Amino acid sequence: MNDKFETIKYLSEQETPLNIKRKSLRRIKILKMRPYIYAVSAAFIGNLILLGTHVFHHIVNNEAISVIRVIIQDFEFSTDYMSNAALGLKEVLPMMQSSFLVINLILVIYLATLFKRYRSELLKI
Repeated sequence: MNDKFETIKYLSEQETPLNIKRKSLRRIKILKMRPYIYAVSAAFIGNLILLGTHVFHHIVNNEAISVIRVIIQDFEFSTDYMSNAALGLKEVLPMMQSSFLVINLILVIYLATLFKRYRSELLKI
């Protein structure tokens, strides 16, 4: 048992390159934060589902699909068209909920990349 402690002490006292030390410290932080990562991921995914259904029902109730279809069919590259399309979408889409949905989607994608990068550490029991 003392041999293991001595080798750990010897290895911890050795000089290591800074990038290797940062990577190992990042992995240790990920392991410490594993329950919180799971909880935050579940909360964001649940919130994404609820916001998505809310925005979808709002779009269906306001019949915004027909407005979006007209905007797509008449598409052209001009500043007048873009400003008119933005005003039309602003009237039929719930902007606050849509922005929350986009922010939430970005956070879920970030958490997915975090989980993908540290999958082996996060799946350890």
